Amino acid sequence: MAQDNLLYKTDYINKPWTWVKRIFIFCLFAVPIGSLKLESEYMWLKLVVIVVLLVLFVIVPRKEMGICKEYLYLFDVSVVSFLTRKREIKLAEIESIRVAGIHSKLNEILDTFAPGNHGGYKNKVELTYVNKSSESFELAVYKDELKKIITIAKQQMANIEH
Repeated sequence: MAQDNLLYKTDYINKPWTWVKRIFIFCLFAVPIGSLKLESEYMWLKLVVIVVLLVLFVIVPRKEMGICKEYLYLFDVSVVSFLTRKREIKLAEIESIRVAGIHSKLNEILDTFAPGNHGGYKNKVELTYVNKSSESFELAVYKDELKKIITIAKQQMANIEH
């Protein structure tokens, strides 16, 4: 897949907001760990835990989506290239596609940290394939961008005969 072939792609991994959130969450864990009173012989353990947390927060993949004339792409993008994954779904194999959810920029940070919430609301993409099987994906892709991708997908699907 060449980047030139994509009609639209989210690019959250390169947006500052992704990294601001990751730094904030890292600090929520690292500050209490760093302030633990340990005997001097165990201070190295505190440092190791903080470094491991930092590495995890940096390399954890971010969900992305993309669309071209023939495929819908689901990406797990990481700054470490071998952790990046891509799933291609051929548009010709999709009979219908729909979106459910409320993940938006406006309520993201409050929803993420609300009591009883597990990581913020996510949008769900539901695909029904030509062979009548179905599949759904929960994605933290903003609703407006997801609608744009789905609109392009539906336009491209209309051009394809099943």
